[in-house]
Amino acid sequence: MDLSEVKIANYNGQRVWMVRAQEGKFLRHFRNGSVITISHLDKFYDHLAAQTNDIPSDEVIHKLILSDPDFLDTKTKTKIRKLNGAGRNRYHQILHFINDIKKGDIIVSLDNSKVMIGVCQSSKAHFSSRAISSSADPHSHTTLKLKHRLRKKVAWGPTISRQNISGLLKGTFQSRHTITNLTDHWKDVFGLLYPFFTDSSSLYYSSHIGTRADINGKIISKLFDNLSNAQIIAKELMKGAITEEFIDSILNDELDWDDFNLTAKAFFMSPGDVFNKIPLPKGANASFSLKVLALVLLLMSGQTSAQEAAQQLDPSVSSTHLYTPTDMIDERYLPTNGTDNVDRLLGELARKNSERLEKMKTAQKTAKIKSKLKLTIPKHETSVLEGNSGIKVTRMSSNEE
Repeated sequence: MDLSEVKIANYNGQRVWMVRAQEGKFLRHFRNGSVITISHLDKFYDHLAAQTNDIPSDEVIHKLILSDPDFLDTKTKTKIRKLNGAGRNRYHQILHFINDIKKGDIIVSLDNSKVMIGVCQSSKAHFSSRAISSSADPHSHTTLKLKHRLRKKVAWGPTISRQNISGLLKGTFQSRHTITNLTDHWKDVFGLLYPFFTDSSSLYYSSHIGTRADINGKIISKLFDNLSNAQIIAKELMKGAITEEFIDSILNDELDWDDFNLTAKAFFMSPGDVFNKIPLPKGANASFSLKVLALVLLLMSGQTSAQEAAQQLDPSVSSTHLYTPTDMIDERYLPTNGTDNVDRLLGELARKNSERLEKMKTAQKTAKIKSKLKLTIPKHETSVLEGNSGIKVTRMSSNEE
């Protein structure tokens, strides 16, 4: 496994929105135009006729919708004109689009077969009358054009098959609203994109069961046992050395169950997803803690080996060399924040403990479990989603981000 491709994403509170036009008919237009759009205001307002690109105020939009008898509440007995249910829905959808979707927010759009994920690039909405084709090829003879005028810029990242969506998102994606707030499901959305992500208090691990066969109960229970052990192993690894006594205590299930804090949310139909959460240790270097936990989770789910990880994390050291105790960087002397020397220390810990880590992996049958379940982690091209106006990430084998 190339650890430089494994990222730990940081969730910093941005909202997540599902936006689609006419039930996904314009998904390819969204990508081609690098936009999201809605048509809700076009029925009442023409920016070309108004000779201004300024967005109308909320009050003006309310009055414009009220002027249409289709959206006027005719059952009210008061003289105050009010919107009916359809009018209120349209009004709030417009306001969500204009006022609530901000730069840096995660955008999800979809059709019947695909889910596309991007990052909003501008808090300010704009008008445009330029029709958008579904293809970037000027010679493509596409007839359906996107003409919705109210737009926001979006940088689109990966497209994921809806067949690979399980759990709560599967039902949520059935919503027919043009705009839906998915912020309560941010963990599920991040889990589609990244193998690891953090909210600064916990590390989340996302893996995918790819087999379509019935799942053997013994195998799935052993997977959860291995993942639960990861937190305890990482804690021991941060001390510097894993002992034979510690390995025996793990293999013989001698540790107090109250010491295990990993939790799981699983949708392991065949195929399906497994999401794990581990609280981060307090007072330790944040980058070091994240990477140690992530590495052990990869080891205990059979995704990599300790020696392979050591070579990638600290390639300057030959496999036959070990730092002397005076050369070893001690985690106790790492500042709470910062990334200097983190990879070197983690690489040396992996190398120093590789034999015993591999012994534990063999005893816990991690390779067999991975093979039987066809266990993988998300591997999408997400670079478009990252950067100054997007998601911040740390690479497993690099301190550069």
